[in-house]
Amino acid sequence: MKRLGFGALLSFLLVGSLAAQNGSKRVDLKEITDGQFRQVTNIGEMRSMPDGEHYTAMNDARNMIIKYSYRTGNPVDTLFNTEKARECTFDKFDGYTISSTGHHILVWRDTEPIYRRSFKANVYDYDVRRNYVKPISDSKGKQMIPTFSPDGRMVAYVSDNNIWIRKFDYDTEVQVTKDGEMNKILNGITDWVYEEEFAVTNLMAWSPNSEQLAFVRFDESEVPEYSMQMFGEGLYPGYYNYKYPKAGEKNSKVTLHSYDVTTKDTKELKVPVEADSYIPRIVFTNNDDQLAVMTLNRHQNVFNMYYANPKSGVFRLILRDENKAYVDSEWLNSIHFYANSFSYVNEQDGYAHIYLYSPTGVMQRQVTKGNWDVTAFLGYDEATKTTVKKRLTPGSEEWTTIWTAFLNDLADHLYEKGWFNDAYIGIDERGFNKAAFDLIDSIKRGIPTPLKLKSAGAMDGFVEKKDLAMRVDDLNVGSIAVKAHPQQFEEIRQAREDAGLRTTIYTCTGHKPGNFSLSAPGESYWTMMYSYSVGGEGYLRWAYDSWVENPLEDTTHNAFEAGDCFLVFPDDSEAKVTKSSTRFEKMAEGVRDVNKLIKMKSDVPSMAAKVDALMDSVKPTYASSAYYLTDAGKQELASDMNTIKTKIAELTEEYVALKKAGVTEVDSVSINGEKEVELQQGGTTQLEVTVLPENGLNNTVTWSTDNPAVAVVKDGAVTAKGSGRAVITVTSNQNEEKKDSVTIVVKEAEVEEGAQVSYYSFDDVKGQKLEDEWGKRDGTLDASCTTEAGKSGKALNVTQDGKGAVITQTAGDLNDKDWTISYWVKTTSEFNKEISVLEDSTKAFSFSLKMAADRVSGFRVGNNGGDVLSYQYDFEKDKWYHITWVQDKDQGLAMYVNGTRVGDINAWTKNNPIKTPADVIGGTGFTGLIDEVKVYNRVLNESEILSAMKVKGLNIADTNPTVNIGETYQITTNLITDAEDKTITYVSNKPEIASVNEDGLVTANKKGKAVITVTGGGYTEKVTVNCKKVLYANSRIPQYELADKYLKDIEKAPNTPRQYLGQPDMVQTKTGRLITAYPTGHGHGPIIMQISDDEGETWTEKKDIPASFATCQETPTLYTLDMGNGKERIMLISACPNWDLQRGGWDTAYSDDDGETWTEYKNHWPSFDGAEKKHTIVAMASLVQLKDEQGNYIQKWMGVFHDYGYVNFKSYLTFDEDGNEQWSEPERYLADYRSIESKYGICEVGMFRSPDGKRIMALARSDKKPNLSVMFYSDDEGKTWSKPEEMQGSLAGERHKAVYDPISGRLLITFREIVYKDGKLDNNWMAGDWVAWVGTYEDLLEQNEGEYRILIEEDWAMNAKSGDTGYAGILVLDDGTFIMDSYGHFDEEFSKNAFESGNYNVRTDLCYIKQAKFKLGEIENENGLIDRSALEAKINEVKDTSAEGYTDTSYAAFAKALTDARTIFADYSAQQIQIDEALKVLTSAFEGLEERPVEPEKPTVEKVEIKANPAKTEYKEGEKFDPKGLVLTVTMSDGTTKVVAYGPETAKDFSFNPSLNTKLTADTKKVTVTYGGQSADVAVSVKADPSEDKKPNTEKPDKGGAVQTGDNFNVTLLIGLVVLAGAVAGGAALTIFKRNKRK
Repeated sequence: MKRLGFGALLSFLLVGSLAAQNGSKRVDLKEITDGQFRQVTNIGEMRSMPDGEHYTAMNDARNMIIKYSYRTGNPVDTLFNTEKARECTFDKFDGYTISSTGHHILVWRDTEPIYRRSFKANVYDYDVRRNYVKPISDSKGKQMIPTFSPDGRMVAYVSDNNIWIRKFDYDTEVQVTKDGEMNKILNGITDWVYEEEFAVTNLMAWSPNSEQLAFVRFDESEVPEYSMQMFGEGLYPGYYNYKYPKAGEKNSKVTLHSYDVTTKDTKELKVPVEADSYIPRIVFTNNDDQLAVMTLNRHQNVFNMYYANPKSGVFRLILRDENKAYVDSEWLNSIHFYANSFSYVNEQDGYAHIYLYSPTGVMQRQVTKGNWDVTAFLGYDEATKTTVKKRLTPGSEEWTTIWTAFLNDLADHLYEKGWFNDAYIGIDERGFNKAAFDLIDSIKRGIPTPLKLKSAGAMDGFVEKKDLAMRVDDLNVGSIAVKAHPQQFEEIRQAREDAGLRTTIYTCTGHKPGNFSLSAPGESYWTMMYSYSVGGEGYLRWAYDSWVENPLEDTTHNAFEAGDCFLVFPDDSEAKVTKSSTRFEKMAEGVRDVNKLIKMKSDVPSMAAKVDALMDSVKPTYASSAYYLTDAGKQELASDMNTIKTKIAELTEEYVALKKAGVTEVDSVSINGEKEVELQQGGTTQLEVTVLPENGLNNTVTWSTDNPAVAVVKDGAVTAKGSGRAVITVTSNQNEEKKDSVTIVVKEAEVEEGAQVSYYSFDDVKGQKLEDEWGKRDGTLDASCTTEAGKSGKALNVTQDGKGAVITQTAGDLNDKDWTISYWVKTTSEFNKEISVLEDSTKAFSFSLKMAADRVSGFRVGNNGGDVLSYQYDFEKDKWYHITWVQDKDQGLAMYVNGTRVGDINAWTKNNPIKTPADVIGGTGFTGLIDEVKVYNRVLNESEILSAMKVKGLNIADTNPTVNIGETYQITTNLITDAEDKTITYVSNKPEIASVNEDGLVTANKKGKAVITVTGGGYTEKVTVNCKKVLYANSRIPQYELADKYLKDIEKAPNTPRQYLGQPDMVQTKTGRLITAYPTGHGHGPIIMQISDDEGETWTEKKDIPASFATCQETPTLYTLDMGNGKERIMLISACPNWDLQRGGWDTAYSDDDGETWTEYKNHWPSFDGAEKKHTIVAMASLVQLKDEQGNYIQKWMGVFHDYGYVNFKSYLTFDEDGNEQWSEPERYLADYRSIESKYGICEVGMFRSPDGKRIMALARSDKKPNLSVMFYSDDEGKTWSKPEEMQGSLAGERHKAVYDPISGRLLITFREIVYKDGKLDNNWMAGDWVAWVGTYEDLLEQNEGEYRILIEEDWAMNAKSGDTGYAGILVLDDGTFIMDSYGHFDEEFSKNAFESGNYNVRTDLCYIKQAKFKLGEIENENGLIDRSALEAKINEVKDTSAEGYTDTSYAAFAKALTDARTIFADYSAQQIQIDEALKVLTSAFEGLEERPVEPEKPTVEKVEIKANPAKTEYKEGEKFDPKGLVLTVTMSDGTTKVVAYGPETAKDFSFNPSLNTKLTADTKKVTVTYGGQSADVAVSVKADPSEDKKPNTEKPDKGGAVQTGDNFNVTLLIGLVVLAGAVAGGAALTIFKRNKRK
């Protein structure tokens, strides 16, 4: 192994330490809630410390309290250790609490539970400064609710229902109350009602100045008593009596009191509430005189908060909240008091939201708003007045936006300062996420070649996250991880080296050997040696500045602490310099020695082998105990390091001498020995090389081969692989022109004649006589046998079952000796029975392609069913295989197929007598061809086996290879022919799946099978290449956690007979009703049925169910059946395993009235498949309606289930004319793949149809681990099935249920996940949580990983393999809403408490039914998977488009598309396909807008002329103008003219001045005629009337009907007209009338 430079090691160490100091900052609440800091170690309950930067937790052994950093998650201090504390009389404890000052820690042990949350225990005070442990009470009784005073100088607690105070300063104990009594008076602690209703056990509160202690007193004297039997170790049970008020009975009387610590006076504070009210919480504000007292009435729908003065007893109402239903008491804990406000969550706007109030109770503002509920109040930043209320998912749109802005600003700053290329973004491995690396890689700066930001991070999970480990520029790996996965580490280290990336090693607390306070100095030196020995390019010591008060004398930082202070010490002199530690000096010495070795290899490469050999001697581990080496381990390490130092000194002397006398030039390189070496296939030889001169500084060389198919070489060791010639070349690394070579001639392996016993070629069979061509074991062919063209020449053709050739002389002389038997075989037999190729004369021992109907291939060793040695290989009919059996009496029996060993050597034949199966050729159950049978009297090696395979022809070793997509495979041929032309060609029938070049190199391109036709020398062979996906053990796709708002409990019944509820199923009937059913118990028990008529919003238990449901033997399955004619039947089916009632088969019941009534259970087929009582499991796992040949559904269903042997059965369901069930006799439907079925433990098969409905898909649990889940399908309605194949690790799980999303057509598959902890298929696995997979049908078929997974709910089962969940009922509504339910241990606290009780049983733990209801769009929007930007841009582009200028039809389509697009854009449950479709439709509608057709412009009148005057042009004064006879010549704008005569039809187009209603006067000389906007004059003459001159003028001139100034006006007439108009126009007239009245 090449070892890289360590030159920057020392500086890296120091910079890393400084970075840890300078980079530290105070962790704020937002960072915690955003998920940047979280619990990452298995340390139990975390408790935050006042500094906001640290938290504490107990260790797993429960003997220490450890302080951790929020920033790193690493331990920084040990606050308490039972082994180190003085006067500590116990070795472990149950819990603890720390005072505000940190000077006192209370720990308790011997915990005794009371109710759900309350307990009492022996509590001890650990005086941190004195390192001293003492009980807090001098009495013998146990204590409850120990509560520190704010100043940390006192603790209040309850003992025997009375309150006591321990004063640490005086080491005294003061009794506060004295009236406490069991089942009568409780002081400070709560009764059963408060604990259950409000989850509160402590009602004591200290004032901020620690001078007042307020507490609630419970008088439960009048509460009825309840007796409960307690079963213990005695012969008879005892009784536990406690106060338990049933509905309507009296509650405890509660009163509030305050105790003055100074005066020791106690007074009652009269709370102004009704006697039966509750006081669920008391807490002091920041004011010593303000005790916040929170009360609820008996109905819990009125909440009041008072401020009480503990000295005066005065109460003041501050806050009141009422709710018609109830006030959620949990929100009382959302009340937090700040400097000038307090917070409270309530539902006054219909949703739970956060509000801020002034200290006097006036609401200041609503903090959160929206049609959603606040589910948890996290905190409030007073400085910025910012409420923290959400976290962002890496990769989401908002996450990307925020971090991109930050990183861009950072990059600008770094680039401006010239630091860009030296900066690294640190990523802790717990935050390793593809989205983070994608974001970092996107930030680039520099011209013309942009530089990207670099990353650095520590990562131990490089096996599971290899792809991410390859993206870290500077990767740091812990020594523990390197030791655990040495091979994988070397692979990734080499890959990173090849990519130019640096990999370093780190040690930390818990690493052994180490370099901390109790580590031997030599361990620090070893750390440097080890880091270099595994290829590290540097070393980093993870530690923190954890200074104690007096580090020169105090060594309490031991064990799990980092203890940086023990590397460099402060000086106590005035100079204030530092003192180095021995460990630091040893580390520095190790750095210097490593750099010496690096320089040796660099300057004198000839020394590299010696340096590497020295590093190979560095041991990774030594004897240790707990966190440190034992004394023996330390001594051994010291001795080893002294040896290494001695050898480094020797190498140093050699280096100095070589440097002094050595030369750099290489004169020659020569391989010792002959220039042509002959080897048999499989043989090896070691080549030696001489490099001159001998004093050359670099005599290293590189070996290579020009034909790896014939021979390979490593460090001069040559291995012969195949027949032919290969040239091995050795080249100087100092001067590539200096080289030498040797030719390797590889011949086929030959088996000596003495080892050859019998050979049957079948080429020259005469009649029925079979001749042994090597020996004397001749035989006779059955009369039904023939010889046909075989693998080589002729082959034995066995045409009748088991009637082949019988050898006259048995092979008994080989019994119990070494032997090898090989043959070619191609069977025509169906794989549903025994198929034996060769047998002994008794037919008890045989080589079998299948040993029985329910067995795989192997070697039969007797006549009993279990007399088998299994060698599993998936043989197929009508395909040639070469099989070799090798019996080695020292090791056992091995089987080879096509030259490759199958499975392991079976040692059973070493110690048990066997007969050689070489007496019958073509044995029991066999039909087909057998050729080239050869028997040897010794063990053949692999090369000889390959040689024995060869016949005249192409001799392709593997005609059925499997190649991973993206990888290549070399078809190796060995052509044996008499033909002169030995050219070989290769042709693929499906190059898109597997392509092949002219040399036979196959490249796998996509999943599927391709046939490569190989031709040469007159022979043709076909190679079937199986291209498969690389399958991963675990999911590698994103997983998103389903928010609590999508979850609800259907039934949760702790501490009842229904505490454990089992696997549910769910259906939706045609009326929309939901029905779910599940057992009371794991897998079986009385059925509970629930019904929902509002799509899962509420559920009602159906009580009137059949009596037989109480004896349900297994998890019920539900199906709806379309019976035709609009009728629907709901089937409930459950299997009958080997449980209580011992009946076999399965039970069914049904309902024909939408689940209102049900039939009693009816049992079907208790006996079948040759069993008198056949027990079944998960019936029916699927019930699929079948189709006819035309694709129409028929009244026939196929149900599937399995038995205890993992045999899967199908039974067909039909109905007679009366609707009675008819189940066909169950039959095996995977018999053709029995070996796979058995190997994987295929069971619980979930079936569904392909999108086109033509294929039935099946997804199966693999119950035998380690195996991935499998899938298979039927294209003929379940008659035959495809070969089961594995699914991706993202679908590794159990009880798959698949449903199509109606919006996108994608699949959602829900199941219980299986997780392989090491990232590989091994026995280190566990069942995980309830999850769902989302992807396409094509993803499933192509074995793609899919799009993403959803963590529906986490399961907290505490059994060895965890994961008791995931069996789900599932359906989907037309709008894409998925509704599903499952069972699980979803209550973390309950399950953990049950486990810690020491008597845990997963099947009696709290397990309940939970419903999930969501849309995929909701998940995708919340996690940043939806891109609305293109749609938004298009909406903004077209939104102002008006209808003007467009046709009504096209604009209406556009307007609708725009409205729909806006609706989809605002819909945060919309999927990307809907967004894209809306964009497509909107774009199309916009582009499809049609302009209105342009009307041709009408010509206008340009000029009019009088063509003919009116008939009358002379008038008397007072007459009116008469236009009759008037004719105009009209000239148009387009140059045309027309003649227009005035008449009835044209009169409307004319106008006159004076008007035709105006009387002419004597001074009128003309009348102007207007037509089309143009005018002409008609001359007229008007004569005065002499008689009129003498009359007075009494007639008013015509003013056109308008009322003018000076006219007389008839108001009465106007009002009448207005009223008349009002009768016609309604309100309009009334308005006019009012206006006239106002005037």
